[in-house]
Amino acid sequence: VGILYAEWTDFLEALRELERTRQGEARVTAMSPGEFQLAIFATDRAGHMAAEGWVGREYALHTEAFHDRVCFRIEIDPSTLPHIVRQFEAISPGA
Repeated sequence: VGILYAEWTDFLEALRELERTRQGEARVTAMSPGEFQLAIFATDRAGHMAAEGWVGREYALHTEAFHDRVCFRIEIDPSTLPHIVRQFEAISPGA
């Protein structure tokens, strides 16, 4: 999955802000939008968190287009958000 550097840095900045405020969302999408999307977001004003998205691929067979995707939505313990931020920072280019 390819993600533009600017898209990744915007995602990390939004993720840091989400950790700080416990409001809003951080979202990242692959250069080919049908391949990957991840959103981490507050589900309510109390700061409960969730993540949702998909990993997949698009392909053509003869003249038909197909999409294979694995979709997910999980609740996140808000106390783990600092660790999640550090993990994403650790896989950043130049980290």
